[in-house]
Amino acid sequence: MDTELQLLVEKVKSYSWYPPEIRPLYGDSNDTLFFPAGPGMYSKEEGRLSEKAVMIIGDRYSPNLNVLKVHGVRQDHSRSTHAWNELLDLLIQAGIDPLDCFFTNYLLGIRSRIPNSASRIPHPISRMSLPSSYFRDHCRDIFRLTLELQRPRLILVLGLKAASFLSRLHPQILVWQNIKTYNNVDDEYSSIIRDVPLVSTQVTTLVLLLHPVRRKTHISSRKNGNSSGNSAETRLLRTVVASCKL
Repeated sequence: MDTELQLLVEKVKSYSWYPPEIRPLYGDSNDTLFFPAGPGMYSKEEGRLSEKAVMIIGDRYSPNLNVLKVHGVRQDHSRSTHAWNELLDLLIQAGIDPLDCFFTNYLLGIRSRIPNSASRIPHPISRMSLPSSYFRDHCRDIFRLTLELQRPRLILVLGLKAASFLSRLHPQILVWQNIKTYNNVDDEYSSIIRDVPLVSTQVTTLVLLLHPVRRKTHISSRKNGNSSGNSAETRLLRTVVASCKL
């Protein structure tokens, strides 16, 4: 019997229209960890997305992370990328086990070639020109399917681009559609959006966090009550975790 993850993989595979500079990426091996239809923190044979209470959605996840090396909670604390290090540390501080999370990018595929630098590792498509609206709409359809399969109680949204992408999914999230800075979000107390009925069987809380690639650069701008910087974002996430009773 197909697992939930395998059903998602087959749905992604059935799509054939990609912009020419984008290479499709499926969850056929344990190398494609953090893309739509990638196995994340577990093998595809164990792929029950509905067992994961937390979704983490962003972009620029590497397609080649080795979970045995980077899962610092239960392994040897080694890190393969700066961004992964930042994200893991934040999760640990907030009391979230990465094994309880499903990680995904909000767009499908990776850039197949970087002009004048063919030898470099392909980057996620967030580094290229904006994909067509048709392609982005399809990515939203895949994301909706992912939501239906997983039914997360909490979604951690990494970065303003991911927040803007999600804003069209429900009127309660429209406040994120045109945000330019985290100051705007914090000043308007819209970093947390609670009880959004993204699927009929589950209400979900969403929290907007800094993208880990930019966290050290922009962390000083975050505010939460009387806290600022790293303590503000950590406090924000701990508050959400406690209220969601994960």
